[in-house]
Amino acid sequence: MYYFLGTDTTLKKCKEIRTGSYFTGDTGLSIDDLNTYQDCMSQCDASATCFAWLYRASDKNCQLLPVTNFPLTDAGYKSGYCIRKQVSYPPISMDTYRQQALDQHNFYRKKHCVPSLIINPALNDIAQSYAEYLADTHTFEHSGNKFNGQSMEENLYAKSGGILLNDNGTSPVHDWYSEIQDCSWSHITAAGDEHFTQLIWKGTTSLAIGRAVTSDNSTMYIVGNYFSGGNMGGAYETNVLPLY
Repeated sequence: MYYFLGTDTTLKKCKEIRTGSYFTGDTGLSIDDLNTYQDCMSQCDASATCFAWLYRASDKNCQLLPVTNFPLTDAGYKSGYCIRKQVSYPPISMDTYRQQALDQHNFYRKKHCVPSLIINPALNDIAQSYAEYLADTHTFEHSGNKFNGQSMEENLYAKSGGILLNDNGTSPVHDWYSEIQDCSWSHITAAGDEHFTQLIWKGTTSLAIGRAVTSDNSTMYIVGNYFSGGNMGGAYETNVLPLY
């Protein structure tokens, strides 16, 4: 379960003190040279966005967290929640995540005057199964999977840190599309920008997205499958079009 700062900040008061633990979560303000953990608590009390604090006496460092996950054991820390009323912040559902990814794909494809993609449920099953395999094995390599006996293309993305299941479905698409800066329009190949070229490949009609998180919640793996697959030699000029 993840939490975030509620709208009723009048409920905020730093009282809890955990010895020998610290919270994981999104890092907010880091303050050095605070002499005591009580000073760190006071800083959290004074902040409108601080949900929890953690203090490390060895270097007098205080961190104010706007979002927290679970506490981990470490003898060098003191920490504590500073909100009495904790509000649940649910993860983004798989359906919503896929729709976000699809919309972002089609936003970029429109810029290159190529047709929109649709989500393929059967292809989703393949992408999801492989994302779970990557999470189970902590590996990051392409599957070579086929769809109905035909080749398809695959984009991969991994993220570590933060609240993984609250990561928006647009994030991997932004990352893949950013390779446009490496594209040599005078001689288009998939060398170094194959995620981008597949994303806007004109002949591709279907998209699938899989998402899975490792058992230790350290890494999230995203699999994007495309059918018909792009990045075919000799077909770049007719399928990878410049910005309109």
